[in-house]
Amino acid sequence: MASAARLFEEHSRGLGYLLKDRVDNIQELVASLYRVARGELVLDPEVVQSQFRRRKNARVLEKFGARERTVLQYMAEGRSNAGIAAEMKVTVKTVESYVASVFAKLDLPASPDDNRRVLAVLAWMRARAG
Repeated sequence: MASAARLFEEHSRGLGYLLKDRVDNIQELVASLYRVARGELVLDPEVVQSQFRRRKNARVLEKFGARERTVLQYMAEGRSNAGIAAEMKVTVKTVESYVASVFAKLDLPASPDDNRRVLAVLAWMRARAG
């Protein structure tokens, strides 16, 4: 998908990019070829959605300060608040404040059904994967 994005940045007309699944549909493939021949830009809807998700996920990291990102990284490594505090050379209370801030910025309220720590790490991982 990244190569498709680079290709479309360099060329803005008469270009198409379809995923394999679309090529199986002959009518859709022929219609797309005609559009490209007319100078149109044809981009698979799944690629477009992926790009929007990637940008949205990347913006998640912008919400956090450097210390919050560090706390998230340690959380992703499976560290406890005490373990994070030892690594960062701060108090456990300070780490708890950072964790609470992360939960708030990710809009993860306390819930008996969800593990906010895991959800925060998943959001961080998605954002880093871009």
